[in-house]
Order: sequence, then C-alpha cells, then structure tokens
Amino acid sequence: MTARQDRALVLVQTGRPLALGLVKLAIGLALAAAGFLGIFVLASAIGLVSLVWIAPLGAWLIWWACLLIPDGFSDATVRLLYGRVLPPRAMIIDQQGVRYSGEYAGAATGTFDFDVPWSGIHDAGFRPGPGDYNWFCFDIQTDLPRPGPQLRQAVIDAGRAGIAVQIEQNWIAAEVGDDATVAERRIMSNMFWFDTPLAVNLGTCRHARPARIDAALRRWAPTGLRCDPQEREWWHPPLLDRLLR
Repeated sequence: MTARQDRALVLVQTGRPLALGLVKLAIGLALAAAGFLGIFVLASAIGLVSLVWIAPLGAWLIWWACLLIPDGFSDATVRLLYGRVLPPRAMIIDQQGVRYSGEYAGAATGTFDFDVPWSGIHDAGFRPGPGDYNWFCFDIQTDLPRPGPQLRQAVIDAGRAGIAVQIEQNWIAAEVGDDATVAERRIMSNMFWFDTPLAVNLGTCRHARPARIDAALRRWAPTGLRCDPQEREWWHPPLLDRLLR
C-alpha cells in the first residue's frame, strides 16, 4: 500500500461557496439563453424544416438550465443571507475506523464526538435527508434517542421541507434543550433523519467523490461496506464535473 493510499480520507462538510452558486447560476442562465435563442436564430437562418434536428439540442440545454438555475440561486442566497458558516461537520475514514465531529475544528485538535473502529460499524449507505439530499451514513450501536414511528410519519405527511425541518427542530429541542451545543444538535439531527450519528452530506464536501470513498472502504472496511450511490449527482452537466467540484 502506498503512502497516498494509506492516508486518511477527511470529509469536511463545508457547504458550497458563494462563488460556486454564482457560477452555476450564470451557467444555467447562459444555457437557457442558448437553448431558447439558439432555436429561433437557427430556425430563421436554415428554415423551420431543419428545426426537427435542432429542437432536441435546445431542449437538452434548457433541461440543464432548469436544474442549474434553482440550485445555484439557492446556494448563493443561503450564503448571502447567512454569511458566516459555523464550524462544519466532518467524517474521517482511515485504517482504524471512522471518526466523526459535529463541530469540526481541525484534525490538530484530536477531539471527536465519535471514534468507532470498523468492528463497531455494521452497515453503510446513502439515505434521504433534509431537502431530499442523499447523505452517506455509517450505522453503529448507540443509546442516543430516535424519533418514534409517529413522528417519522408526521414528517412524511408534511411533505414540504420547511415543515419537516420545523418538526425536527422541535424534537431536538425536546431531547437536548435549547442550551445544547452546535455539535450536539447536529448529532441529534443525524439521529432524527438517519437513525445514526455518523452521517455526512457528500454534496457539500469538497472532492468527496463516492468512487474515492468506495476505494477507501475496499481497502480498510469489512466486506460489504460500500459507498455506491444509486443515482449520480444531478446538479451539473457531466462535462462541467471537474470544473465545478
């Protein structure tokens, strides 16, 4: 095993920067303009009959624009409204197991909320979380409280993300109180959504490619633990993958 392969994999959930939100928004608007204007310009230049060959390309550009514009707008709006971002969640995967921090101050501190060996992890996978994003989770035995089936059904019945998050916040306040630390509240949020404290949104971790995590699990984890998303990230066209990550 090379020194690079032996290196711990650090997943820090920093959130998407303002610049990335603005870039996605600009690309989405450009794609929409290219899709709409391109069809009319080319149709007038080469005739309506040839529009049959142009329309699919225009529709493809408009489809990507419809994905990028709201995603870029939401990223930029959240960062502009809230500005300062609290210390992030972090998950560190290495030969010994998984370390997790609900309020990560950097590896130099050496303090984590959970330090679990591979023998204590019995499952892994992606699960839907707040905002319908799929988070990557490790299952462990824990005595932390979990919401009951009635509360989970209330979240499903709520439908809207805002109402579901309010139900979550009320449950967390009832379990740990209003004076709980950011780390405690984030861990309880993980329990609410995923039934495990070890969860991270890979979509907001820089360079957190599922294939890279899966390779680390094949090297270090017991057989059966994989990082295999059922669907690829939808928010950017494949050609922009390396440019926007």
